[in-house]
Amino acid sequence: MEKDRKKITIKDVAKHAGVGVGTVSRVLNGSAEASHAVKLQVEKSIAELGYKRSSVARSLRTQRTNAIAFFVTDISNVAFSTIAKGIHQVLEEQDYHLILYNTGNDKVKEKLIEAFEERKFDGMILSLPQEMDSGFAGQLKEERIPYFLLDREIQGVQANAVLSDYYNGIRQATEYLISLGHTKIGFMTSDSDIRPARESIRGYVDALKLNDLPVQPELMKRGDFTVEYGSAALKELIHDSGITAVIAGSNQLLVGCIETVRELKLDIPSELSVIGFEDSDFTRLLNPAITVVKRPLIQIGNQIAHLMLQRIKQEESGSSNLDAVSTIIPTELVIRDSCSPIS
Repeated sequence: MEKDRKKITIKDVAKHAGVGVGTVSRVLNGSAEASHAVKLQVEKSIAELGYKRSSVARSLRTQRTNAIAFFVTDISNVAFSTIAKGIHQVLEEQDYHLILYNTGNDKVKEKLIEAFEERKFDGMILSLPQEMDSGFAGQLKEERIPYFLLDREIQGVQANAVLSDYYNGIRQATEYLISLGHTKIGFMTSDSDIRPARESIRGYVDALKLNDLPVQPELMKRGDFTVEYGSAALKELIHDSGITAVIAGSNQLLVGCIETVRELKLDIPSELSVIGFEDSDFTRLLNPAITVVKRPLIQIGNQIAHLMLQRIKQEESGSSNLDAVSTIIPTELVIRDSCSPIS
């Protein structure tokens, strides 16, 4: 028996037509943004490849799937998995189910558009490695799928979003270390232009300025949210800058810091005060237990799921011109045993 032919996807059509996946999507949706020549080229490729749009996609949301998609960069990150648990709690009560998409950091836009085309969900929750531009936001609107951003913004666009208060969290952490007499405080965060990094840096810098301390760029390390980067960045901060305290802006960066602390046989907190971002079993069970900026991750998941379902209901009832919903979730500085006054 002849093997089934490989299913032709929107990505295959885009490659054959020599255009982007987004362009194919716009042609399929009848967008006026696609020129006549481009439309003809895409339609020719569709015919030659025998591309068939899924029945769910053609329905343009007349069919309910009772599913919500959660797009994250790395589901092994405990923050994402815990938020997913909170989302699932709410969805399960309403007979919805959760679909997790692990995008990684490459070709994220293409992966999203392919997922739209399959149309296996009624709404999306997005926490992507880079923030979207307004053009892509417009394309999401064309797709007519409700979406919420998790700790992301779209510059110049009012979008549905649930945001954590990174600014006050990092500011409080920095001011706490200053109150203990520390003036050389290292800080590490992402090098991506995303809201958590922007707000965290703003909080760190404002805390220094408000306490009449100089802002020293060499004490701010920006790189990947990885264990490896956290470890390397702390080594640089210790050897090059002689810091007495450090704030790690993610749980992965904190794990990297702890690796370096053990490698260099440093004592926490007498030789180095440490603050992490995100509470977990790891931070509670370490000896000494780590002071952290805590986000209520289950609550964040609950809240964004409630808002998502509410928006779906509003759109299905025919409501139009709905205002964007944006809410900020407070953080909390949980003081434990990993910080001490400067000696």
